Amino acid sequence: MSDFEVPAGVTEFVREHLVGVTEIAEQVGVTKQAVSQWMQRYPEFEALIVVPRYPLFWWPQVQALLKELGLPNLKASASQKTRRGRAGR
Repeated sequence: MSDFEVPAGVTEFVREHLVGVTEIAEQVGVTKQAVSQWMQRYPEFEALIVVPRYPLFWWPQVQALLKELGLPNLKASASQKTRRGRAGR
């Protein structure tokens, strides 16, 4: 075992800010599929990946990118659902 100890509060801070696709979806109120589509559509997401294998992101950076891209556009999503619902009647 090494002599290195994680400073107090660091683990909690990292857990709070390191997020995956599921956490991003939950935070912004969309599906995991929507987040995956954003990742494919917007190459800016790739630059934010902190841990490539999973992928994991730093939440403050994701928030800033979502704001910059205007995502999620929940008003557009809601109107599409309403139109689909009416069309199906």
